[in-house]
Amino acid sequence: MLTPDIWGHFRAATELLPFLLNQRGEAASPLIPAAFPAVYIELKKENAAPDIFRLFFFVDWDRCKTLRKDLIDAFFASNWSASDIALAAARTGDELKMLRRIYRHEHGADAIAVIERDLHLIPRPWAERIRAAIANLEAQ
Repeated sequence: MLTPDIWGHFRAATELLPFLLNQRGEAASPLIPAAFPAVYIELKKENAAPDIFRLFFFVDWDRCKTLRKDLIDAFFASNWSASDIALAAARTGDELKMLRRIYRHEHGADAIAVIERDLHLIPRPWAERIRAAIANLEAQ
């Protein structure tokens, strides 16, 4: 069960994320790592909050996969910072899945290179997760 402060963050993120995914300017970028992980983590639960289902349309049984796809597609169609997307990925706990999706995109190798270059912009515990995921990507 979500505590009141976490519930408030989740509710705000749930309302904000659909709007952010349609905003292509730089101003939306820093809000992605705050909103996306809260919604994503809740979706990972079997008994996800019903509010999510009224705001997002899921075409795959893996709702997180759908949300990852939506975020990465929006990223490549935007002016968002690659480091903000990487931070959002690390905060979900599924950074490897998200970075793999980025890497497989037509311009994905370039985006991964920018993330590597800008790792110093990401706070240390999250940067280490991203660094390990990138190493894992390159090993595959």
